[in-house]
Amino acid sequence: MIVEIREPGRKPRRVPVTARVEVGRDCRGLLIHDEAASRRHVTLTPGPDGLFVTDLGSSNGTFVNGEQLTRRPARIGPGDVVRVGDTEISIPGPAADPETVSAMLPHPETPRAPGVPAAPPAVAPAAAAPPPLPPARPPRRPPAALSLDERTGRRLAAAHGWVEVEVGGVEWSRFVESVIDAGLEQLPAVIARLRAEGGDAAP
Repeated sequence: MIVEIREPGRKPRRVPVTARVEVGRDCRGLLIHDEAASRRHVTLTPGPDGLFVTDLGSSNGTFVNGEQLTRRPARIGPGDVVRVGDTEISIPGPAADPETVSAMLPHPETPRAPGVPAAPPAVAPAAAAPPPLPPARPPRRPPAALSLDERTGRRLAAAHGWVEVEVGGVEWSRFVESVIDAGLEQLPAVIARLRAEGGDAAP
């Protein structure tokens, strides 16, 4: 039978109980690090239908599910909690805390009997799923066709080439819109505006 021990300020641990064993802060059985516990506080005795707890005349008493235990043994099962000083002793259920540390009885006279399983190892956390890929950027629409005479088209093409050198990455439609706003004669102002907005940023 496996019991789980939760001492103040320490990680929980699991201990197999295969025969009658004393529990206390200074005994020849299961030692607990708890100043509120007596040197020989209780005994734990495994039985066919549970674990029997007997108080050994402790100074602070033993409590089972909040009720003080008399000198008569009390049977506990999964879900019951025995309080010894500031320490809690229980029989872990199937959903035990994965942080629990497995431990063996320190007393050499009470070895673990064959066939009694040790505490199950902690289950490694599942690997995190990879983050989803960002959505594909939609293709840019081609610039709308403009009705330009041949001479104006050449001037705009030459000006766009200059803007490409000065700013870089400026779409034709965005360049034309800026020229319409400022005028082709104000090309330096157009370049300054496009540079301030960023080369390939949306207008």
